[in-house]
Amino acid sequence: MTVKEYMTPNPVTVAPETSVPEAAALMKKGGFRRLPVLQEGELVGIVTDRDLKEAMPSDANALSVWEINYLIARLKVAEIMTEHPVTVADTLCRYRPPRKPCSRPRWAAYPSPTRGNW
Repeated sequence: MTVKEYMTPNPVTVAPETSVPEAAALMKKGGFRRLPVLQEGELVGIVTDRDLKEAMPSDANALSVWEINYLIARLKVAEIMTEHPVTVADTLCRYRPPRKPCSRPRWAAYPSPTRGNW
């Protein structure tokens, strides 16, 4: 089975200028854990649910709820995304057994930017 047969066709994407709350709402609504970040049709990053969680302030802070909401609303995806994510060709076999133990990467997903797929 190739990556093309397994991947999500026409995935939901965001722009680097998208606000963090907007990206979080998209992820929650669609049940996604990651969103490709595109600028002018080119993949420039990926934002994950973990990136969003890490961008949120801890409970042990001196800010008021209004200050936190104000700061989070101004935060853009470009500031928290992983830039230049590892990608794979859509013709690649979806899974190849590792040659030695622990040689398989720990990433949960690989974007596959093929022409016309974004």
